[in-house]
Amino acid sequence: MKRINGFSMVEMMMALGLTGLMALIGVNLYEFSQKETKVLSEDIINTIARFGASKTLTYDLLSGEPSFNYVNLADDNNLPFFALAKNEFCRNSTCTRQLTLDIKPGAVKSRSFYIIVKRPQGKESLKFTIDPNLVYGPDRSYAGINWQKADANYSITKSPERVDSPWQKGRLLMLTSEMDFYDCLSPVHSMTASGNCKVTCENSGTCNFIIKRPYKMLGGVSDNEVDMNYYPIEGAPTGLIKSAYQICRPNKDYVCAATVDISGGLESSKTFFDKLPYIPGNDNRTTLAPVEIVQYWLERPNPTSPDHLIELRRARATLVGGRIKFQKGVILMTGLQSIVFSRSNISNSIIDYKLKKVRLKKSLNNK
Repeated sequence: MKRINGFSMVEMMMALGLTGLMALIGVNLYEFSQKETKVLSEDIINTIARFGASKTLTYDLLSGEPSFNYVNLADDNNLPFFALAKNEFCRNSTCTRQLTLDIKPGAVKSRSFYIIVKRPQGKESLKFTIDPNLVYGPDRSYAGINWQKADANYSITKSPERVDSPWQKGRLLMLTSEMDFYDCLSPVHSMTASGNCKVTCENSGTCNFIIKRPYKMLGGVSDNEVDMNYYPIEGAPTGLIKSAYQICRPNKDYVCAATVDISGGLESSKTFFDKLPYIPGNDNRTTLAPVEIVQYWLERPNPTSPDHLIELRRARATLVGGRIKFQKGVILMTGLQSIVFSRSNISNSIIDYKLKKVRLKKSLNNK
């Protein structure tokens, strides 16, 4: 057999074939290692982002007390997610709540989860007390929460002497009564009032009893800092805020002996104080809490984006130019398939959540 420089043609062909095979294996190994490195680095980034997102979510949920019995948000079964039945322990199968954020096929955004959270600054009080008797002028007509702002003894305007006060122009505040009242418009197991104003149930807890809730009004401090005004939330679903009341005053047999009708809603501080029920022997104080409105949702960058690029976004609503409007959402993390908010029982205010992460390797293979 003919040899070339000491090697046969067959040996040369075998050597070239092995070299090509090794090169092919090397390219495949390189591509595999690059993909695995990308998966690993993405997992590390997502783990860090997930920790940050969880920390933000946890803080918001722990500070979300103003939302209960005020934010009117339906869960997956069209039940009021933020219903809080402190007046009676709920015992049946409809006492749990679950609200899922996920992106439906063909869509780019999920539904939104809204929550009102307490957000003090510095040494501000979470419950700044307002005496209802001091909001009326000498002629006993409503004058404003801070109508005596020129008098240092009565002014609640934030200042070096009143560091605990949240009262500043443009601040979002929640005005709340210290007492709870039976509200016929807030049944515990449905989104709308059924007309059956039942105050209590048997131990089985199967009936749709009404909730006992405090007076609440979300508003912003006026430019002259004399009063606070109610503003609708732009971009939020209609009816998100439950401002209407029909207060029931039950007799000894738990039957409504009288009602206070505020079906038009508590949409002014004057209505809030004028309609505030007075019960002798009970604390009729009201409080102010600094708050902000937060929105969560999932979003794809575009309809064809792979699942690992799905973004968890969070936006805050601020008062600007006489309007409550959500700012552009910030991305907390990517690669979420869904978020499930849940409550084990509506008789307590604990909200749990679960983040379901996209399997990155599967998402990359589907690109």
